Amino acid sequence: MAKLVTLLNEASGLIGKLFDRSEQAGDNRKLETAFRVDALSIVTVTQELAVKPAHGLESAEYDAPLKEVREARKAVEAIGADAASIHHAHLETVQVLEAMRAVTA
Repeated sequence: MAKLVTLLNEASGLIGKLFDRSEQAGDNRKLETAFRVDALSIVTVTQELAVKPAHGLESAEYDAPLKEVREARKAVEAIGADAASIHHAHLETVQVLEAMRAVTA
């Protein structure tokens, strides 16, 4: 059973990684914006979950979102210069958004 605070902390780490990637985008404004939008989307769902958790402070329901956050973080860390890895990281981020929304009241 995952704790809500663990999920929120892990999401915070993902947000940091996404902002780091946005800063590393260099002159590629579209890529910078894409990473920033993903990060801000995670910020939004994290705030909503922190205020309205659907399952209290600890629940097995948080296991799936926690898994998604960790997978997304790995995908963001593994981003290379290729479009496929960037796209994969974005898709993982979208999965995090959906998983966190599912456990928000």
